[in-house]
Amino acid sequence: MEKNKTGKYLKYAIGEIILVVIGILIALSINNWNENRKSKIASVEIYNNLLQTLRQDSIKIQQIIKFQKRSIEAQEKILTSNMQSDYIVKNNLMIDIIRGSISFFPNEGPYNSIVSNNELDLIYSKTLKTSIINLYDFQYKRYKNIDAIVDNKFQNQIFSIIDKKMMIYSVDTLSKDGQLIRRIDPILLNRHYSELESEIKDTYRIMKTGFISLLEIQKSINDLIIILKEDLDE
Repeated sequence: MEKNKTGKYLKYAIGEIILVVIGILIALSINNWNENRKSKIASVEIYNNLLQTLRQDSIKIQQIIKFQKRSIEAQEKILTSNMQSDYIVKNNLMIDIIRGSISFFPNEGPYNSIVSNNELDLIYSKTLKTSIINLYDFQYKRYKNIDAIVDNKFQNQIFSIIDKKMMIYSVDTLSKDGQLIRRIDPILLNRHYSELESEIKDTYRIMKTGFISLLEIQKSINDLIIILKEDLDE
């Protein structure tokens, strides 16, 4: 009888243990499911934030590329053409050249937030993750280094000639509220044209390098937009 009692208690204990184990496994399964659900929601939010940011950057970079393309073309005309006496043409070229100094400032907030919060693992696609890291950690940084050189050359070389040596205030060009505005003086333009031409020779090469970098960034942005949209639609 003692053996039977012991056997019954043992079976009961084993049954209780099995029930406890099953309960733990169910709880772990529910917890894992809940954590996966939270991760999925966080991942979708990250994808949407990146997609929105990249769309905005795509619009901005398109405009910057337009300005820089015209600036480079204007510089090429100055370097390859003889326009010593054509004031109207040269004046228009000066305007285009100055616009080329506009820089592209990408919105890196969402990516910096992902990195600082250790959320890169929530980007499940290896291809997507690699492309994002390449854009933000390599292409953007490379462009910023080049742009800093271009900006320095514009501020200290190009602008110093166009703004300080070629432009004057004129009563012939008033703003809508009657204020004097500055314009390029034809005499001063011709006087300092050769000096500007010399400075442009020094600036043109590095600006062309920056422009190529911008085109590569634009392609990467547009490619990422397509990938993010496809992943969100799945």
